[in-house]
Amino acid sequence: MAVGLVSTRLTLPRRWAVTGEVLAMVALGWACVDYDVMLVPLAAAALIWMLRHEAGPVARLLSGRVPVYLGEISFSIYLVHMPLLRVYQAAWPVQRHTPLSPMFVSREMLYFVLLFALASLAYRFIEHPARQLGRGGRRVLARVPA
Repeated sequence: MAVGLVSTRLTLPRRWAVTGEVLAMVALGWACVDYDVMLVPLAAAALIWMLRHEAGPVARLLSGRVPVYLGEISFSIYLVHMPLLRVYQAAWPVQRHTPLSPMFVSREMLYFVLLFALASLAYRFIEHPARQLGRGGRRVLARVPA
């Protein structure tokens, strides 16, 4: 806990933050390719710490409109993806070792289009109103007359 408190107060010069961000990305990529179980969480933690400075190219890339929107709907994606995948696989089964044929690729692209569409709808009509209600915002649910 003490390390976490110190790290929130410690600021780095912009050049060090950018260098650290790039090095953390390289270490994370190398750890994932090399399947280094110990290096993955350390590199990910270093990357998160470096990204908090918002100085490097990865921070700029992740602060764009699309990544921010994907972050907003990420919980809805998490909730929708498995039921959609089960229905999708039952309706359109695929062999285990199907080569990357145009039919297979189009099938997968359609899945992601449906996933993002359903997750966006779930965010807009379920998650966002529930957050507003939880924060004590205006009442979203209609009152039923007695």
